[in-house]
Amino acid sequence: MSRTDHAQSDGQERSFLVNKDTLMSPKSLLSLSLLCLALPLTAEDEAKVITKAQALKAGPEKLTEILGDESEAGMDHAAILYSIAKRLETENKLAAVDLMLVQELDGLRGPLARWQDEVMGLGYISTGGGTMWSHQSARYNAGREDLLAKVAAQMPFKAVENPEPHAGWAKVKARVEKQALDKDAAEFDPEAPKNFAEQKEKLLAQWQELEYALYALPPKVADAVVEYAAQALEMLEGEAGL
Repeated sequence: MSRTDHAQSDGQERSFLVNKDTLMSPKSLLSLSLLCLALPLTAEDEAKVITKAQALKAGPEKLTEILGDESEAGMDHAAILYSIAKRLETENKLAAVDLMLVQELDGLRGPLARWQDEVMGLGYISTGGGTMWSHQSARYNAGREDLLAKVAAQMPFKAVENPEPHAGWAKVKARVEKQALDKDAAEFDPEAPKNFAEQKEKLLAQWQELEYALYALPPKVADAVVEYAAQALEMLEGEAGL
């Protein structure tokens, strides 16, 4: 078999590893969009060196201009680079005090990131798709790390006595339950109602996970986290006209 034939055969074999469900999964599409940002750099990109200090000073918007790519993908890339720099800064400060604080903060980062991803997944299904959801998912990285930096600045926390459910948690849950599938999306994809219902349950479960993380936070810090987390619903509600 020639090298060309072997390559074609290998490509055919690989194509069978990707099924229709995987391609249609909103989470897979979001992940694929983010993966594209990690593709090998061009010679022009490699000539640009961005340090942590530069990224932090510039911020996501200015960093987009510095990188010279103001496309949607370019803005995604800048947001992710900024978030990396911000996370490094935050974790280095905490690590200088106690490495356990880095781990503790990550216990909030994970649920918060998964919540935002699930919101974007519901938005993708409810509107019948669209790349805006994957772009927004990428850009949430920057805002999330800014919030976590503010949380970290108040660590270590004193143990919360008799923690209770956050007052705003139920309000956000009610907003999730109010979400409805766009009629056009339902007509376009017969599977949309089923997928929407399943994704909505995932989102509610993720909000429950985030609530557990709130128990360890002082009231004012928990207020800031809930307020920030709720912002993810605004884009979804705006598209639905709620």
